[in-house]
Amino acid sequence: MGSIQTTGDGDVLTAVAATAGLPGQAVYSNLTGALLLARADAYPNSASLGLLLDGMSSGFIARARATGTMTLTTVQWDAVTGGAGGLTPGSIYWLSDSVLGRITTTAVSSGFRCLIGRAIDSTKMALRVEEPIKL
Repeated sequence: MGSIQTTGDGDVLTAVAATAGLPGQAVYSNLTGALLLARADAYPNSASLGLLLDGMSSGFIARARATGTMTLTTVQWDAVTGGAGGLTPGSIYWLSDSVLGRITTTAVSSGFRCLIGRAIDSTKMALRVEEPIKL
């Protein structure tokens, strides 16, 4: 099982990774407490816990930020959003229903809707990860 530590920048979940992932990808915890990449197509994999602070490798400890502010480079955000130039300031980001770990500015219209946060600027996001809502 993982642990949660409160820092000045928000809560950080630490747990063993069950798969590989990139910084900024959305993750959830399975029944054994391992971290996996989240996707908004079904429950429980839509129950996002937060975004990866660093990359993760299967079998190793990974860290995910659940609350507070998350800062990554524009290149790292592009890898997570599929966009260019980093985050879009002021935009709300949601968990994707089609790509594991991806976040997007388009809320899903079926499956489970999961709010991730709002972009402050091209490199910073104010996280507000919420429980998924079944549509």
